[in-house]
Amino acid sequence: MKNNRRFLVTLSAPLATLILAPAVYAGTTAYDMSRLIDEPHPFAATASAQVPPPIVTLQQTGPATISSPGTATGVVRQGQPYAIGSSNRGAFEQPAARSNSGVSTVPRALPPPLAFPMPKSIPASKSAQPSSIIRAPAKQPPVQVSQVNLRSDNHSLLTFGVGYYDINDNQDAVEFRAEWRFKRLFWRIHPFVGLMGTSDSAVYGYAGLALDWFLGKSWVITPSFAAGAYRDGDGKDLGHAVEFRSMLEVAYRFQNNHRLGLSIYHLSNASLGDSNPGTEVLSLGYSIPFD
Repeated sequence: MKNNRRFLVTLSAPLATLILAPAVYAGTTAYDMSRLIDEPHPFAATASAQVPPPIVTLQQTGPATISSPGTATGVVRQGQPYAIGSSNRGAFEQPAARSNSGVSTVPRALPPPLAFPMPKSIPASKSAQPSSIIRAPAKQPPVQVSQVNLRSDNHSLLTFGVGYYDINDNQDAVEFRAEWRFKRLFWRIHPFVGLMGTSDSAVYGYAGLALDWFLGKSWVITPSFAAGAYRDGDGKDLGHAVEFRSMLEVAYRFQNNHRLGLSIYHLSNASLGDSNPGTEVLSLGYSIPFD
């Protein structure tokens, strides 16, 4: 029995060596790092076949151009149709070439140029119809009107007048008058200064206040009162150097605020002197506004 057991053990040892040897050899080569480093990745051929699409550049004149990133530029001319078929797709689907080192490279071959007809001009629409859009009228710029045109009563006036001096007596003469009226002091009251002279060398300088009373848009009634110094010259003696003037004017106001008025006024010394003959003057005046 012992001899039989030794014979079986002796016979099983070579059989076990023959059976386990390939498995042991396979286990040693399954993790061979040299194969992982030297051999290309199985998906390298698929990645190398994915070439970026060509770029077509349209020009205003001349043929269009087609180019790929990092490669030469091809030319696409008018009137050269190009059919995209299986032969053209093959340029993009070629398998990756392998170098001696085992690393895959992208093929440097360019795809054939594409050619397609380019229209020379874009025809205009033959069925043009009038637009039905309702357009709002353009806005007119606002009209700028000066303060004078707005009939403002707050402006200065320069008045020139000529009249008949001493209409109530026999010492008549021609009256000349220049007056400057300032802007409104308060409410409708305006201060003014003036100078009056006659053809008989009489002179009267004065200052006072005037009140404008408007009747509608065109008519103005202006009462005024002034005090000043008088020198008779060769004219009528009014009895004192200090004279007072009370005046009433009715004027027509134009669109530009110019005025044409007829006035009558009385000159007297209010009994400051021994005699107080006084005088009346009828005068026509034209007033020019100033802002």
